[in-house]
Amino acid sequence: MQAIKKDVKETINLINQPFRPTYNYSQYGTCFLYGTENQQGVNDVINYNNKDVITVASSGDQYLGAIYYGAKKVDLYDINKLTRYITFLKIAAIKTLSFKDFQSFYLPLTEKAKIQKSFWNLKTLRRLLPSLPSDVGYFWENIMYEFNKKGYGNFILPTSYTNKIEMIQNGMPFYSEEAEYYKLQSLLRKRKYPTFKNCDVFDLPKAFKTEYDIVYLSNILETIVVSEVQNYPFASFSTEDRIEAELLEKVENNIYKLGRENSTIMLNYRANNNIANSTDLFYNCLLFDAQEIPAKAKDNSSKDSSIQTDIVLTYKPKRYNR
Repeated sequence: MQAIKKDVKETINLINQPFRPTYNYSQYGTCFLYGTENQQGVNDVINYNNKDVITVASSGDQYLGAIYYGAKKVDLYDINKLTRYITFLKIAAIKTLSFKDFQSFYLPLTEKAKIQKSFWNLKTLRRLLPSLPSDVGYFWENIMYEFNKKGYGNFILPTSYTNKIEMIQNGMPFYSEEAEYYKLQSLLRKRKYPTFKNCDVFDLPKAFKTEYDIVYLSNILETIVVSEVQNYPFASFSTEDRIEAELLEKVENNIYKLGRENSTIMLNYRANNNIANSTDLFYNCLLFDAQEIPAKAKDNSSKDSSIQTDIVLTYKPKRYNR
């Protein structure tokens, strides 16, 4: 109980902070409501079907994508403890609510980009409590009352471009098509809540004593690179390559041991870019496979709108270790 009370306290601190969202590499930070990765495109590359998967929790969309596309087992990790509550609430909502009720409760924005009055409302939350683990229910009961009094602060950003309906639905059939939503609902109802461990990505082998067919790192490595580069006022491409080389060595010494003989390591997801423009070490290592998929964010004005692809970077150890 002490741990859950600390999580509630830290979340309230995020709600009360001056507006400064932090999607950083920390235990308590701003959470995504929805993912920024095209799971339909990702599945075309790594093929979830009948696989054991370990993936980042984040908004829960990587988990839902894996389940929807037929994964056998999916375990979750995240350095941000609050992603467990986000993910479990979304699972409960899909398991419990009709397609229209889910949209009412979990889509934050109206067509005019205003926050829906029905978004994360207490009445619907109470419908979900019986299906949530008790500690998760305790968390949301306390936090929802804070939202009503003070707003969302830096816990989530409801008005972010990632929460526009077209962005949410792109590459995620179960958010756009009613029949596919109920397909996912049926799959989730047959499962217990996933195992989640709060840990740094490089501590995964200590936290999970098992092996997987797919090890999914999302864009964690790129996030670390960006954070590290900011510490160098006069950073050059050589600085970035050096940082990437150091990270890849840590991945080799830690992450690879999670994979089975025929495993796929999903090393990185790069949004709104193409292979031709990716000149850094990550995308110029002959051991790795870079594949372009349709971009998830096609209307994000902060990125190059002329690039309509994202890149999925993978490594299959068996191919090079015979």
